[in-house]
Amino acid sequence: MHYYLSSLYLTLIASFFVPPLLASEPFTVFCNEKNVPVCYKDQTGKIVGIDVDIVRELSKRLGLSLDIQLVPWKRVLAGVEQGSADAGMPLFITKDRKKYSLYPKVPLHEAVMVAFAQVGSLITYNDLKDLYGKSIGIRRGYSISPEFDQLAKEGRIKVTEVNDIQNMIKMIEAGRFDLIIDKRSTVGFYLKQSGIKLKNIGQVGKAQGAYLVVSKALTFTDPHALINEIDKTLYEMKQEGVIEKITQRYTK
Repeated sequence: MHYYLSSLYLTLIASFFVPPLLASEPFTVFCNEKNVPVCYKDQTGKIVGIDVDIVRELSKRLGLSLDIQLVPWKRVLAGVEQGSADAGMPLFITKDRKKYSLYPKVPLHEAVMVAFAQVGSLITYNDLKDLYGKSIGIRRGYSISPEFDQLAKEGRIKVTEVNDIQNMIKMIEAGRFDLIIDKRSTVGFYLKQSGIKLKNIGQVGKAQGAYLVVSKALTFTDPHALINEIDKTLYEMKQEGVIEKITQRYTK
C-alpha cells in the first residue's frame, strides 16, 4: 500500500512538470507576410525577422517544434480564431482579438504607426480630425489605434483596405489615396526597395505592443498553461537582454 501511494505521488508530481507541448508536436505560428523587419523572407527565401528570431529562441527554450508560416494578415487572424494556427503574431491588443486570443504580458516589439503622403502634398497631421475627408489606405485587417479604428468604424474616417503593402504604396504614388498609414519601419523598407518617395507627416496614435498570442481554440494542450510558460520565458529573455540583442541585429 505504501509503495502504491508513493508511486501515485511521484506520478502526480511528474505530471506537473510535463512541458505544455511535446517536441514531436509542431507548434504552428502564423505571421503576416512581408512584414519587414519582424517577419519576412530574405533573398535566399529563408523566413527571418525580429519576431521570428525571438520566437525561435522562445521555442528552443520551451522544447517546442516550431513551424512558422508567412500568410496574409487576414489569415493570421482567422487562423488564430479558428484554431488552424496554434499561435499568431504580431498582434496588437484589441477587444475583438481578445475574444479568441490569449496574450502574454511581454510584447515581441513595439510598433509605431505613421501617416505618409505624396511628397508634394499640402496635407498636415496633428490629430485624428485632420484625417476627416481624406482617402486613406491601410493593410487589410490592420488595427491602427483604438481611437482611429473606432472613427473608421463610425465612417468618420474613410479607409480602404489593401492586401499588399507594395500595392498600397503604388496606389498612393498613383494618386488613388491621399494618405497611407502603416508601420514606419515597414514602409521605409519598401520605399527604399522601390525608389518611391513619400512624406512622413506624423505618428498616428501611441506606440503599441505587438504580441505572440495563443489561440483559445488550441486543443492538444491547455492554452492557458502554454501562455503562462511563454510569458515567463519571454520575461526571462527580456531580462537577459536577448530580445534587445535580436532587435538590434535588424535595426542597427
